[in-house]
Amino acid sequence: MNEIQKFTLSEALRTALSPYGGRVELLVDGSTGVYLLHGEQLGTDESRPLLGKPTPCVGRAQELALLDFTFTSSIEEPGARALLVTAPPGTGKSRLRHEFLRRIERKAPETLVLLGRGDPMSVGATTNLMGQALRRLCGTSEASNLEVRRQRLYQRVSRHVHPSEAQENADFLGELCAIPFPEKQSPRLRAARQDPRLVTMYLAQAEAYLAQDDVGAGESALRQAIRCVYTRASDIPDPTARERFLHQVPENARALELARQRWGDSEPG
Repeated sequence: MNEIQKFTLSEALRTALSPYGGRVELLVDGSTGVYLLHGEQLGTDESRPLLGKPTPCVGRAQELALLDFTFTSSIEEPGARALLVTAPPGTGKSRLRHEFLRRIERKAPETLVLLGRGDPMSVGATTNLMGQALRRLCGTSEASNLEVRRQRLYQRVSRHVHPSEAQENADFLGELCAIPFPEKQSPRLRAARQDPRLVTMYLAQAEAYLAQDDVGAGESALRQAIRCVYTRASDIPDPTARERFLHQVPENARALELARQRWGDSEPG
């Protein structure tokens, strides 16, 4: 975003924008406390109004029941679950996702929701959807300079990781978020950039809940990620690491079958 596209906001203007909730994204300059209007926020509870009033989601009770059952099962019996919704354009996939995430917020407000949305302008971008979701979680944007993005990623990671491990975690997650850190401060990062298996093994230790919308616009990267996650275990030389990897990604055969139904058996390009 160009500097001319940034608008400085006072507290009064921020208050005026509050009725729009998650529809606008405000960034705060940590040094000055100034608010910046960055753009539309990819929130999970867009109002979708008709004549100014929210519209109900109708005709999707069966699909919502399946989604809700799967989510509840993942809580009662902790483990990863994968759901792939496919349908022709304009038939309500985004609406279904929207209503499902609204229900999650009401039922389990403490749930961390990561939302990625396909963008036709970024087709083929490496890890576009996953990186987008993590950047939003950290409060970073392309408008921020690289050092600011590094700081925000590190701050977010340090909330969940011991200080002695926070920087290394940030280094590797930065690869996924397109927020590169200097190689000189991490020999393992330098080695991982030369061998993608090390990145796979490292990221396999993390857990995430990711909702992806309009994956057709970013399916090249998503396709590569799914195939990597569910087939990379055979490439891990250490049997202990391979066993741990498969434990981190249960039901891998079922999830891979979902991917094959969508993209076929051809190798990712």
